[in-house]
Amino acid sequence: MEWILACCVLQNICITVSDGEVDPSPTLAAVQGPLPSHPAAEATRSRVERDGTAFMKATGVYIY
Repeated sequence: MEWILACCVLQNICITVSDGEVDPSPTLAAVQGPLPSHPAAEATRSRVERDGTAFMKATGVYIY
């Protein structure tokens, strides 16, 4: 929420001081296929899911 608010404030400042038009950034070619994931990504995701679920069960937030 703070990032969105900061962007809105900056946008309003730019409008107020007539910042002018910005040249569009060059576009990059689209990637042909999905990028491979890191080899440990699945293990890390599983560990975070397991630890998060255990924490929620211990604090009573997650009741199965």
